[in-house]
Formats: sequence, C-alpha cells, structure tokens
Amino acid sequence: MRDRSCAPHSWVPTAAGYAAMAIGVLDILRAVLPSFRRSRVGELTGLLPGTFTSLAQAASLVLGILIVMLAHGLRRRKRRAWQAVMVLLPLSVLTEFLHSHRPFTALLSTLVVALLVVRQREFYALSDPRTRRRALWNLLALGALDIVIGWVVVNAHPRTIIGDPSAGERLQHVLLGLVGVEGPVGYSSERTADLVYFSLLGLGALTAVTTLYLALRPERPVAELGPEQEAAVRALLAGHGARDSLGYFALRRDKSVVFSPTGKAVIAYRVVSGVMLASGDPIGDVEAWPGAIRRFMEEAERHAWVPAVIGCSETGGEIWTREGRLSALEIGDEAIVDVAGFTLEGRAMRNVRQMVKRVERAGYTCLVRRVGDLTEAEKDRIRHAADFWRGTDTERGFSMALGRFGDPADAECVVVTAHRLPDGTEGSGNTAKSGDSGDSGDSGDSGDSGDREYGPDGAGGAETGDGDRGGQDEVNGASGTTGAGGKGGASRMTGAGDAHGKDAAKDGREAGEDIRAVLHFVPWGEHGISLDLMRRDHDADPGLNDLLIVKALQAAPALGVSVVSLNFAMFRAALARGERLGAGPILRLWYGVLVFLSRWFQIESLYRFNAKFQPLWKPRFLVYPSARDLPRIGLSALQAEAFVSLRLPRIAFRRVRPLRPAPPRTSRTPSP
Repeated sequence: MRDRSCAPHSWVPTAAGYAAMAIGVLDILRAVLPSFRRSRVGELTGLLPGTFTSLAQAASLVLGILIVMLAHGLRRRKRRAWQAVMVLLPLSVLTEFLHSHRPFTALLSTLVVALLVVRQREFYALSDPRTRRRALWNLLALGALDIVIGWVVVNAHPRTIIGDPSAGERLQHVLLGLVGVEGPVGYSSERTADLVYFSLLGLGALTAVTTLYLALRPERPVAELGPEQEAAVRALLAGHGARDSLGYFALRRDKSVVFSPTGKAVIAYRVVSGVMLASGDPIGDVEAWPGAIRRFMEEAERHAWVPAVIGCSETGGEIWTREGRLSALEIGDEAIVDVAGFTLEGRAMRNVRQMVKRVERAGYTCLVRRVGDLTEAEKDRIRHAADFWRGTDTERGFSMALGRFGDPADAECVVVTAHRLPDGTEGSGNTAKSGDSGDSGDSGDSGDSGDREYGPDGAGGAETGDGDRGGQDEVNGASGTTGAGGKGGASRMTGAGDAHGKDAAKDGREAGEDIRAVLHFVPWGEHGISLDLMRRDHDADPGLNDLLIVKALQAAPALGVSVVSLNFAMFRAALARGERLGAGPILRLWYGVLVFLSRWFQIESLYRFNAKFQPLWKPRFLVYPSARDLPRIGLSALQAEAFVSLRLPRIAFRRVRPLRPAPPRTSRTPSP
C-alpha cells in the first residue's frame, strides 16, 4: 500500500494538474483572441499557407479544451489522464512551433512532459466507476461551452466582418459552424474565415466524438451489495451487531463492502464525487478491524479516492486514526435510552407526559409490532402512506437510514404506527397505556409549557441539512421538510405549508386508512433497536412523534429490547457546554453560531427534543485525511444523504408514486 502522507514527490500530480490547466487555458485564449497572437514571430507564420495556419490555430483550441478537461484527472493521479496528456502535450508543443507567437506555452508544455515522464509512477490510480449518464452530461456541458467559445471566435475579428450581422445571425453562424456548415456571417479575410470555420468545426467534432465515446464504451457501474455479500454481512451482524447501533445500516443495497483478509470484519462504503465514504464502525471482530481498514485504505489509494468515515464511535475513531493515519473530529452525539430506566414519572418528564396525554385524548392509538408479523397488505398500506408523506421526490439517507421497508429479510425490524379514525372519533382499546399514574394535576394541563420545547422557533418552512436523525418539526407540526439525512430524518415530512404537501398528506391518509404516523426501527444486536424512519401525516396533531417514541419504549421489554437508539444531535456537546455558567468566549461564540444556524437548520431543537427522553449521549466522529479535504468530504456527505444533487433537474411538476401499488382501499370512515 502506498502511504500518500509519506510518499515522495506527492506534490507532482497537483503541480502537473495545475500546469496542464494553465497550458490548456493559454491555448484556448491564444486561439480565440487575436491579441494573444501578435508578435514579431507572427511574421514568420505569414509565410505558411493560410489554411494550414488556420488549422493549427483550430487544433490549438481543441487541444486546450482537452487538456483542461484532463487536468483534474492528473491531480487525482489517474493513469488514463496521464496517458492522454502524454499524447496531447507534445501535439500542443508542435502547434506552438507551427504558429505560436510566444514560446512560453511551448516551454511550459515541454517541462510538464519531462516531469510526467520522470515521475510517471506517481500516476497509478484506476478509473472511477462509470455509467452512460456521463455522456449526457458531457454533451450538455461541452455544448454550452462550444456556444460560448464559438460566439467569442465569431466576434473576435470585427474589422474583417462584412456588414453588420445581427445577434441572431451571429448565433446561427455559431450553431451551423459546430456541424460544419457555413453560416450567414461573412469575412473579408480568407484566413479569418478559415480560422472561424475550422475552430467551430473542431469544437463540434470534439463534443460529438467525446459524447459518442462515453455513450458507447462499456459500463462499469458502481458496485452494490450483492446477495452473497449481504449474507456475509448479516452473519457478522449476528455475532457482533450489538457493538454499534449503526451496524444494520451497512445492509443498504446501494453500498459497497470491503472485507478484512480473514473475513471477520467488513466496512460498508459508497464512493461519491471521488470520496470513499464509510459510515459507522467496521462490523465484526474488533481484532480484525485493522485488516479491514487497511483494505479500505488500499482500495482508496488504488483509485485516488479521499477516504472518510462519518458517524464512527470513539473506539472506531481511535482505530481508524491509528491504522489509516487519519484525523478525527467530534460532530455530535447519539441519544440512547435505557429501557429499564425509562419512566414518565417525575418532574423531569412532565412536558413529555403532558404532550402524550394530550395526544391520547385527541383519539390516537398506537401499535408496536415486528415487521415480520405484518401482513403484506399492512406493509403496503404503511409503505404507501409513508411514501406520500415523504415530502421530496428523492429518498434521503445514507449513514443512518436503511432506505427500504417491509423487505422479507428485515423481519426483525420494529414498526410503530399511530392510528386515528378520519372523523376524529377516539378509537377503542389502546394497545399501550400511557404509563402516567397518579398525576391528576397534569391531566388538566394543556401542555402549552412543553410546546416551546417541541416547537423550535424558526423551524417552520426550513429544510435542514445537518444529517440528524429525527426531525423536530415532525414533533411540533412546523411546516417544512426535515433535512435529516440519518435515522428517520432522511426523508421525513412534517406538514408542508404548500398546497401540494396538503394534497399529498390527504392522499397518504386515504392510502393508509387510519394511519397517521410511522416509526421504523432496525435491529441493534439481539436486545436493541435503532431508529431508522420517522414520518407523519401533515394534518396530525403536534406531539404525535412523542407518543410514538414513548409507546415504543414502553413496549420494548415485551419485544426483548433493552436499549433504544434515537436521534443524532449535531454538536450537542457544544450546545450543552455553551449555555453553562463559566463557558469561555470561544465556546460561547460557537454556541451563538449554532443557535443562529438553528433558525434554518434543526441543530438546537433536535438536541432539545432528544434531551426530553433523558438519554445517554454517545459521541460520534468524522474521520478524514487532512483539513483541506473537509469541504470536499462535506459536499460528498450531503450528496450521499441526498441533500445536494448534481443530477439533471427534473421536470417542474411532481408525480408522487408509491414504492408498490397500493391495495384496494377499504375506508373505515362511517358512511354519512
């Protein structure tokens, strides 16, 4: 394995990439701007045939674009980029000698070629996984660039243009020139006309050839979790799943896995924008974790990917930093509730107790069941309703979300559903009692004092991007979609304030009959569950998710569950310490920033929501190579969690489609 931090001449790929970009930009500028071609040496080029000179200038333009496109691959040590640049740079040098007016670019190209030859072993990285969608991106991006550069080329010689063509005629000349057809713009100089013609033709040919190549080359799709790999991961979870509450999320089928040499440990990951992103701790025997981490780092090194881990535990972070020579940053805390110690009694639980009793008085009941105990019709109803409540077209989540519901392989998952008849009539026979005894003073309390904790100011109408599990606005009914990319927050919807959100909620209510909210937990070893999904009807009462969590905790002993992992609170330690007496100026400043950001992102409100259930706090860490990689890792994490999408925009109107066709509806609403 190559150690990037200690490898000699590690600066070479970066320097070569930027030098190649500079060469490409100079080639483009010299080809399209006449001022870059004026010098004494220019008199020598006048001795050459005009068509030949025009071809050389057009070739310089095309070569410049190709070299700029390959510069990023050079910085990432890609072997194929090195091979392509080794062909293009000598051609660039040749065009310099044929028609260049300045030797600087030729000299720079020669030096870069020499450096690439001497240090060719620095460029070893394999190509990234690819699909044919890249061909469409190439066509759109290069097509737009062709029009911009073509417009500059057509208008770069105003003194030789015959007449005064309109902007439409000039644009038409560009578009026709890209396919090799003469346009309506005429030039008094034959050499200028040839230059414009060959430049536009070269741009069009470059776009057509590269798009055709990307479309016809064999696909090498991103690896996914296959049946054999999934079976191996499940076997490791059966023996070591209790070690990490995030372990079950390694079974997402859009993740790849790398095993230790002994097969006793595995790491799940996904490659996003050149970042090899793992989540949680390795799964398996702790003694085999170093072997899996080394395999992970070797795979990242082979492809020149940036290795990163989000949400690992303190033990996992220590092993990652030691074996991978990485750094760690605490990013938040996971809320874990000990079922045996949970109770609604006492003043500390007063707000939760009031809210739960108020929601129960509104006629809500709950069911807590294993997914394996549901009928297929029940699964379809829950899935259909949750799909309508999602609030976004994209299913969010990566590190702390499973991304599916009702799969036969996930029979041990736990689902909690809240029910209420559409006419608001109280259902008979709650499946779980509130557990609040002898507190008559609270029963008459409206619970308004607790609403401030459940309802954070400024949460309404905001879409968060903090990667949290369990959006607070689902608890208080604030209008907006949570941006929690993790446990339950990945695609949860609270009451969206737009008309579409209301329509979707109503359709979801019809599809799910009397279902008003859903919680979904995945197994955490034999005696634990970990929150995955939290969604609710737009029209449901505030505090419904509090009721669901309380009922899940109360029913846990009957299911053999002793610990429950709830939401993930970003920067919880900073929020907790920043409000204490004696906090220093830096900590108070950081606390103020977090509170300010909480107006748009659910940072403080999610911490408050978790704290209501008196949990134990388990810190989680981000592991990364260096500080300069943090922006790139942050962007890739947002992409993985589906908060940021670099795909083509969809059509403006939205079609809501359930994951599976819903069964025929049998409404329980009394007939009028």
